[in-house]
Amino acid sequence: VSEALFFAHSFPKESAGTIAADRRRSFEAKGHNGVNVLLKKKEAERMQAIHDLIVGHSEPGEWVVTFPYSPTINFMVDRPSYLKNLYIDNASADKNFVEVKIREMQEFNPAVIVVDQRDINDTEHSRFKNWAAPVYRWIREHYIRVGGELNLDDNGIYVRRDKIPTQT
Repeated sequence: VSEALFFAHSFPKESAGTIAADRRRSFEAKGHNGVNVLLKKKEAERMQAIHDLIVGHSEPGEWVVTFPYSPTINFMVDRPSYLKNLYIDNASADKNFVEVKIREMQEFNPAVIVVDQRDINDTEHSRFKNWAAPVYRWIREHYIRVGGELNLDDNGIYVRRDKIPTQT
């Protein structure tokens, strides 16, 4: 009985990784590293567009940094991150976070910075723009936001100014 209940409960859920869930994911997003994933149509289109923007504004080996937590981006675009701790949020950032991150961005000069504004801890304060406001401000002052057509809400892809083609 318990196995039947488990099956009935789990089989239709995407998070269970079942064949039924796989049927809803029939659109392929292609990673720069040769790894492709099946996603829902809108997810696949959005992830492919994000991939193409980042790869189009960076070269292999150039730094791509994600705040506060999106290592999937680095994997998908096959670009390294100099960050050692890939998960940082308002509850785990140390007291020197702002100074350290700004200094690192000045030193490493990443080609692209991706900022995720989800409420990671289900609070408004846990959005990056709130708890890391000085870092977010520095990024917006020194980088150019691209991909406005992707409807990324408060999330953003920021490109180093010299990576933006000049229009003549």
